[in-house]
Amino acid sequence: MTQKIVLLAQTLKQKYNTNNVTELCRCLGITLVRADLPKRITGFYMEAKEKQAIVIGASVEAPFDTACIAHELGHALLHKNINTIFLSDSTNFVPGRYEREADLFAAALLIDEEVVRARGDSIEEISQITGVPAYAVEQFCGASLRV
Repeated sequence: MTQKIVLLAQTLKQKYNTNNVTELCRCLGITLVRADLPKRITGFYMEAKEKQAIVIGASVEAPFDTACIAHELGHALLHKNINTIFLSDSTNFVPGRYEREADLFAAALLIDEEVVRARGDSIEEISQITGVPAYAVEQFCGASLRV
């Protein structure tokens, strides 16, 4: 599944010639909305009546807003019919796998591995720069970038 997720992100970047998440949402017909959300929710993906939207918390700042949009874009493309907020709040199912997959998608979308290797940034530095969780950065970039 890891290779499939990375390939999907790379294909998306090549097809639209960008990794700008706002532009990608526009190209894919996904409405991007900022709204006041509870602190524990930074963003979510939703679909209603064949309309898609990513909602991001108004208080989420860069670079975490970009990473959050990329993460939710991952849900839109990988988990279209899965409501992870409902799963975690209303069932005993823990949606950890879906969250990890969305984080890996965000890493693959936002990180240019060649630039990272040339600069010599550590996993933690890349995580801070991109807002992507360190475990996803490491999974995408590999153990060769360990601190």
